[in-house]
Amino acid sequence: MRARRMSHAAPLSALLLLAIAADAAAEENPLLLAAAEDSVRWMEEVLVTARKRAELAQDVPISLSVFSGDELRQSGINRVGELALFAPGLSFEETYGRQLDRPVMRGMSTILSGTQIEQNMAFYIDGVFVAGAVSATTLDDVERVEVLRGPQNALFGRTALSGAVNFITHKPSKEFEGRIKATIATHDEYRANVMLSGPLVEERLLFRLNAGYYTYGGEYKNTVTNKTIGGEETKAVATQLQWQISENLSATAKVAYSEDDDEHPPIRLQDSSYNNCFLNTPDQYYCGKVKIFDEVALNTDAVDGGGLRRKTWRTSLMIDWDFDSSRLTSITSYNDEELWAGIDLDGTAINAINGFFQTVDINNFEDFSQEVRLTSPAEARLRWMVGGYYYDFTQDGENIKPQPGDKATDKTENYALFGQLQFDLSDVLTANAEMRAAKDKKSLIRADGVVFRENFTTLNPRLALEYKYRPEILLYATIAKGSKPGGFNSNASLPPELRSFDEERAWNYEAGLKGSWPERRLSYSLSAFYIDWTKQQLTSSFDNPNGRPIIYTQNAGETEVSGIEAELSVQPVDAFYLRANYALVNAEFERFDVAEQAALTGDPSVAGNKTPRAPKHMASLSGTYSVPLGGDWQGYVHGDLTYESKRFAQVHNLAHSGDKVIASLHGGVESGNVGIDLWVKNLFNDKYATSITRYRDFAGFNSFQAPRAFVITLPRGRQFGASATYRF
Repeated sequence: MRARRMSHAAPLSALLLLAIAADAAAEENPLLLAAAEDSVRWMEEVLVTARKRAELAQDVPISLSVFSGDELRQSGINRVGELALFAPGLSFEETYGRQLDRPVMRGMSTILSGTQIEQNMAFYIDGVFVAGAVSATTLDDVERVEVLRGPQNALFGRTALSGAVNFITHKPSKEFEGRIKATIATHDEYRANVMLSGPLVEERLLFRLNAGYYTYGGEYKNTVTNKTIGGEETKAVATQLQWQISENLSATAKVAYSEDDDEHPPIRLQDSSYNNCFLNTPDQYYCGKVKIFDEVALNTDAVDGGGLRRKTWRTSLMIDWDFDSSRLTSITSYNDEELWAGIDLDGTAINAINGFFQTVDINNFEDFSQEVRLTSPAEARLRWMVGGYYYDFTQDGENIKPQPGDKATDKTENYALFGQLQFDLSDVLTANAEMRAAKDKKSLIRADGVVFRENFTTLNPRLALEYKYRPEILLYATIAKGSKPGGFNSNASLPPELRSFDEERAWNYEAGLKGSWPERRLSYSLSAFYIDWTKQQLTSSFDNPNGRPIIYTQNAGETEVSGIEAELSVQPVDAFYLRANYALVNAEFERFDVAEQAALTGDPSVAGNKTPRAPKHMASLSGTYSVPLGGDWQGYVHGDLTYESKRFAQVHNLAHSGDKVIASLHGGVESGNVGIDLWVKNLFNDKYATSITRYRDFAGFNSFQAPRAFVITLPRGRQFGASATYRF
């Protein structure tokens, strides 16, 4: 252990002092307390299921953010990437449009390659794991979103190494209700959504139906075709049936279907002519903020038009059976996704060399999961949970261009047992222990019949001690282990020692404070953490002497992450509400040797460098001011300002995205059943790189040892729009 690892108690001591100071300030200001007592409690007590049981968010010893459906609507959040701007510690990249997600929680990034689709954090819809991309997931009928920071493997399972995001949808209502919403915006964006909910059989059988349509025309001109590029289209429908079989037994069935049909995404190759550093080396490189181009040059004919076509089915059945002393819950799910994706990167026709820059792939994902858990009552002094989990995932992938017939089948089976104990040591002190024992059976079948098989077994504990300094102030300290299974590199041209990689692990040490003061006119949370992350899975490039370079996954040495996260919500007067957050994340390699680093600098070590795709600073500020207009009508103005510091493209810490500052404004009127909202997003037309992918510039170089180049996914610019909602 290094010396700096021995001071984990210091953050908790500092948080305790903050709690005492805040409490003393309240006691010394009776006017504040009296004013609060005369007012209505402005902020509802939010229930979350972060530990698979309903609890108040302020009582959970986990660093988390909760966003209600109303908050998403107020800020005009329609996609996961927009949501991430308001969640401290979470960054989200859409690489090549909505084809590939690259989320980063607490600086724990990864760079996807091959047939591996696993990220370092996990996404769930109503507690069901989502494999593949979530960037096209509709948020129209979301009741709330829970963003959980730190390892969540103990209760949520595999791939929740750095955290988890759970989208909880609205449940069917006991009374008939409906909603119609329409949006029109610049760049030919149109959205429409219809929701119906109510009883089919009073008190026994309830339904909910949600259907939506979205289209976007794009904003960048493609100089090759002289047409606008980057259009997107989604059609989605979801339905629920909730059956109250008896007083103690209920079942909820959900079926959701969506189709995505996107044009080629707006990406641009920053070729080697822009390289400005290490020019005396064969690779060369680019240092500084990458270029943001006003137009693209893409040969979409070479990739059959490019873009993506995706069809997704998501189904689940949840059964709750209440007993006198416990609740039995069963969640069964089946999901299926068909994906066709085509990408051109340099605008040229396919040939032996630059064909590397055109790819067309077909991937089919299919997964089944079953979870069963037994939970004790929440009121007991000793609270417990035991459960079992099974997950079966299969991916069939085929490369159509540039190498037809390059197929692979990736299969994963996961078996797990998990449990939880919570014991009240006193009226103010509670001890928590969670554990998950899991086994992954992974296999990969290549097109030539070669089969890889490996088993990964792991134990992931989480221990927490929570102290209720006052009923409205919680202090906690946690130790948690997270892991993500290893896997395989399927390319037959790789040497044997590079054809597999190991499980990665992380130990997370954390102290936190949550509270409200006075009478919830102000709510706050603060956490400090340290992560010891080993065997980090990152991609590297193998220079194949017989063809194009091969991207493969390997285990890095060791990475250390430290940081703080803070959130504040305040309503000083009834008409004004303010929410602010900030995260400082310092993620540095402690030990990692990279061949390309040696080629550039003569030293293979990147120790001291930041992890790629991980901003050090993240912040957001949101405010709403509302005024009564007479009758049921109310007017409002809402503003958002978000900030992310630069993200490095790779472990060399040379090319980066630049800072991202996004401002948005909303203004409108609403009554009990009608709402009209006028808005502008990216008010100052900030230009930043949505994503940066390292490539080589083969155009004009008759060699696979061509200089470095970078593929830039271009951002959305300023956009004006209007939305109207009618409820009945």
